[in-house]
Amino acid sequence: MFPLILKTTGDIAAPPSPVYYVLAQQGLYLVKQSALFSTTTKVEGLPWLAPQVAGYQLRLPKLPAPTLMRAWAFFRAVYHRYQSEAIVFWFLTASGEFELTAPVQEVSPLTCFYEPGPTPEGWVRAGTIHSHGQIAAAHSLVDEEDERYDDGIHITLGNILHEPSIDCELVVGETRFVLHPSEVLDGLGSGPLTPPEPAGFPEGWLDQVSGIPVQSK
Repeated sequence: MFPLILKTTGDIAAPPSPVYYVLAQQGLYLVKQSALFSTTTKVEGLPWLAPQVAGYQLRLPKLPAPTLMRAWAFFRAVYHRYQSEAIVFWFLTASGEFELTAPVQEVSPLTCFYEPGPTPEGWVRAGTIHSHGQIAAAHSLVDEEDERYDDGIHITLGNILHEPSIDCELVVGETRFVLHPSEVLDGLGSGPLTPPEPAGFPEGWLDQVSGIPVQSK
């Protein structure tokens, strides 16, 4: 087993061993020194350690169907008014209940600009739920950039005027895990989702949304 040095400054003191590892900002390096040369080469892993794979384990309860319906109703209302996307945040409260909030957002047919705002005291932000209007649910490159370093579960609803398509992804740093919707959402698999009541979301959520309304024909 060779020494492992953490490079926290520009210069490090070399250990007496002619072979050692350096863990730096860009990764792991192997340093070898002999009478003929000194080399630093990038390596993958330490051979004497056990292997490890990336993975996840969800610890939060599933999001109840009525809570998802509240978001879906809001998305449909925004779509009817602006033909656009929309977003809500979902939180786990101190009592173990889920709550949704609608941030201030500026919407257009293919974009949704928003400011996250503070998390209420005692709550933990679980992630986001946003709509793709009548486009199938997926996480676009724009979505991935918005969610980068926003640790949590991000849910997309598509085809919101009919039976919605659903895409769920767990994001941690720059790593994304694709989840099956049944891992996150309660009440799936028992038949088609019934469209929510038009007024099935809190008053005031629509006041958080600005954009150019669609002209009625």
